[in-house]
Amino acid sequence: MADFATATLSACSLGGYLPTGYAGTDWPDEFQWWEADGYLGDPLIAGGEMTLLGSVVRVPVALSPMVKSAAVAACYLDDYYYRIHVIPRTLDLGQLLSAETRDVTVWNAFFEPKTLASVVKDNAEGIVVPAPVTTPYAMAPLEEITYSIEIGISGPVTIDATVTFTF
Repeated sequence: MADFATATLSACSLGGYLPTGYAGTDWPDEFQWWEADGYLGDPLIAGGEMTLLGSVVRVPVALSPMVKSAAVAACYLDDYYYRIHVIPRTLDLGQLLSAETRDVTVWNAFFEPKTLASVVKDNAEGIVVPAPVTTPYAMAPLEEITYSIEIGISGPVTIDATVTFTF
């Protein structure tokens, strides 16, 4: 036996108008739209599964036996969020004639907290990275931290330093 679900559908629920194909009685007498002897519109009414003023009593429900694979489509959200942003990623210092300070922003673009485990400098003589927070630090969702990196003139002639933020 087929599985059935009860549903309530009204023929007049289509914007308050009777569906197309009405070939019934005379109109002016209180707009007798319920006397739809020759109703030709809705297949549920034509098939006797729904009365014009009643409701669908039994509607067969069948589940698709096929298994389909799917994947969530990539979108802008995936391009921008669910990662850690370091802005800017590279500092081009040019020729230094005096000490400079550059701001680097670390942004947790995840929707859950992430822990900044450490900030490590490599080959960074003459560069000071004052920590605005102590590590390990639990960054809140979508939180950003700005590091003011101080570059002095007492370091090597060519600077090829790396600052690594470990999460």
